[in-house]
Amino acid sequence: MWGWEPNARCERHRFFPERFDLAEWLTDWLNGIRTFPHPPPVASCTDCRGW
Repeated sequence: MWGWEPNARCERHRFFPERFDLAEWLTDWLNGIRTFPHPPPVASCTDCRGW
């Protein structure tokens, strides 16, 4: 599953792989324990540092 954060990343890193699949995310979300995807930090990208 892929996450997308249009406001927190440079254009190259707005899409990012998640550590769970869709079935896991939906099950957790329905149980109230999953929120929206959170992008991992990208320390080596100078364009992402300002976000």
